[in-house]
Amino acid sequence: MFHRLKLSMLSLALALSAKPVAADGAAGRPWNRSPRLSVMTGFIYEPLKPYTIQQWMENLGCRFDADEWVKNFNELGASHVVFYDKWIDGLVFHDTKTTAFKTRRDFLRELAAACQRGGLPLVIYFNAVSDGNPEFDPWALLDLEGRPIVFGQRWPTRYQTLHSPFRAKCLEQVREILGNYGPIHGIWHDIFHERLNTTSPWTAAGYLKMFGEPFNKASPQRLAEFNARTLADYLDEVDAIRRELRQEGCIFTANGSGTAFLGGGVWTERVGSRLHYLFNEGHSFRNNEKLARIAWALPMHLDINLLLNSSWFAPLEDSPPPAAYSDAQAIAATAIAVCQGAGVNLALTPGHDGRFGEDLQRAKAVGSWFRTVEPWIVAAQPAAEAAIVHGPNADSATDALARAGVFTRWTSPGQPLPTCRAVLVPAQTPVDEAFAVRLCDYVQNGGTLIVCGHPGALADLCGVRVKGMAAFAPEVRGASVKVDSEYNEEFRGHHLLDGRPTTAWASGGTPMPHWAEITLSEPGDVERIEVVSRRGPYQVTDLDVELPDGGGWRTAKSVRGANQPTVLVRLDAPARTDRIRVKIVRELYQGEDRQYADVESIRVLDRAGRNLASGEVVPVELLDAVAGFVGLALPPSAVAVEPTTADVLARFDNAAKSPAVVRKGAGRGSVLLVTADAVGDDSSFWLALSKQAIGEPALLVSDEVAARFRFILTQVADAKVLNVIDAAVPRSDYRPQTIEVSLAGRQVAPGSRAVLAGSDRPLALSEEQERVRFTIRPSPVATVVFRRSTQ
Repeated sequence: MFHRLKLSMLSLALALSAKPVAADGAAGRPWNRSPRLSVMTGFIYEPLKPYTIQQWMENLGCRFDADEWVKNFNELGASHVVFYDKWIDGLVFHDTKTTAFKTRRDFLRELAAACQRGGLPLVIYFNAVSDGNPEFDPWALLDLEGRPIVFGQRWPTRYQTLHSPFRAKCLEQVREILGNYGPIHGIWHDIFHERLNTTSPWTAAGYLKMFGEPFNKASPQRLAEFNARTLADYLDEVDAIRRELRQEGCIFTANGSGTAFLGGGVWTERVGSRLHYLFNEGHSFRNNEKLARIAWALPMHLDINLLLNSSWFAPLEDSPPPAAYSDAQAIAATAIAVCQGAGVNLALTPGHDGRFGEDLQRAKAVGSWFRTVEPWIVAAQPAAEAAIVHGPNADSATDALARAGVFTRWTSPGQPLPTCRAVLVPAQTPVDEAFAVRLCDYVQNGGTLIVCGHPGALADLCGVRVKGMAAFAPEVRGASVKVDSEYNEEFRGHHLLDGRPTTAWASGGTPMPHWAEITLSEPGDVERIEVVSRRGPYQVTDLDVELPDGGGWRTAKSVRGANQPTVLVRLDAPARTDRIRVKIVRELYQGEDRQYADVESIRVLDRAGRNLASGEVVPVELLDAVAGFVGLALPPSAVAVEPTTADVLARFDNAAKSPAVVRKGAGRGSVLLVTADAVGDDSSFWLALSKQAIGEPALLVSDEVAARFRFILTQVADAKVLNVIDAAVPRSDYRPQTIEVSLAGRQVAPGSRAVLAGSDRPLALSEEQERVRFTIRPSPVATVVFRRSTQ
């Protein structure tokens, strides 16, 4: 992965050097810098309403005033506006010659002219693959059973392929936008991927031309490459049009590209390297918080979308949809992103007449707050003491270390290692030899490396020899699961066994089938299997239950056409086994075929109805532990190691007394290896581990405060900035809470002066025992600026 990411960084650098950045926006704001505030808006028809899209277009925007829109967006401090020119329904909002499926009024021309008068950069929202224009139906994709592939049951708009004649129509629309509307500062691509579960002759011909082999024989790896190369070729054509029409300031992004970029591989090489900033949808405090963590690990700016309305759709009525958040909620959901280096794109929905409602008020409240803190946000860099390498368990490690009072940031193998006191490699994080060499240099130069789970290429650096997996008694071990793919960190495979109805596994987007392999804690007599579809409009209809057969698998039972959330599979006869695999062959989403698998849980039952696949484990106590680890426990899943040059700090209370934590000095630094591959969220263990690596916690607050508030520490020039954000803001009757905070003296220079952003009044500080204490009242955010006193 490291070599691929390096190639992507080089390609990206070359692409950026060839495309000058767009001019500054209003008030001289450089629109393409992050963190920033921006706006996304326009008119979208809601499918399946009792009125037609033609009826909806009658008098649409009768009070639309483009200059008023731009005035309002500038007032709230937007760096740019993203305007819907073509949503997934294919309706075009500019005067196109490619189709009659367009608005009578050229909304884009009016807004483009107003943006030029108001100095507001304009980015065009555009769909290059998902296009439900009925005129293009002859080229639209069909699934493997000959049915139209649509976005979903609620939004049944059809998909196209860039290998059909539709491509020429699409590129001509881009040419119209870039050639007829003055300066265009960017193109924002939505749903930017090919659909590959299709019988389309156009897709098959495109695959054959690219690879010289039949489409129906394609492997998942080939399909991923086919998708990436298709999108890259399209972007190259768009870029050629951009250069031909002298749109030097026009840059590209795609929805979902932030998380996709960190995934590495062919998509990053081919598609990510051709984008100029990255984008993900968040729409809630928690989603924004998790997505923003990747911002400092990316080589490009990241924007996160926050829909301020209760709906994307402009209704038939003039009243716009109500706001989804209060002012305080919108500010908090924005703050959690921008304080971690991401921009926030505020989505607003006008009424049918073109006027905004509560959502504009919310956006202006966010803008007012942002102006107050902007000097302490825009140029900020993380002042973290620990860098967490992005991987499957980075989120849980981040949350656990936050509760232990450690300020963290994320990094990735493709980025330079930050200058933090410690670097954490969570369990199951891929580390290749090139990245291992860089981590070794980091340790030799005085850093502390923390490795969790199997050390892999880091075994020598950790001072151990790997001997397989540590053995634990069946009664404490629990079952385990591995899956063919995961959609993202929120939908991990282990949720299949956690017994929680609010979690689920979702596969990656490669074509069906997808599978989950379950290893029981000990052999059992399996009689039946229960597979529960993810809550919502998801239905697993076809699946196979497989049992081990030599070095492979054999199908023990199949189900076809299931129509209930819980699919019960009863074997013809009980089978004694310690492994079982469930293969998802087909799933429906809102009644339509879907290439993902979405499963809430899998239960493996014996004759008595006992679930043999429970993921519940009993933590195992640590023995022979050094100070700090005494009395602690870890989950019973760990790699077995033999120390070669490392010292054992704690052992498991199992038959082999397996090492649980080891430490090795190397050069001017050291390495800590935690052999457990599922450390969990035990704050006591993480606190002990962080003390070994870093020292006393940088942040001390009560458990109640730690659960409710988020603390982000940054450096801005000669100032340290602590952003404290309330994560529990209700929709109404919000009551801010006064909290006490203690910072380690190493984080704040002795004699420093503190003020709240936007105020000149000094904040009262008390210094004792090498800590700085103070009281604040976030409402919902408090930004504390520490500077060395000049007196």
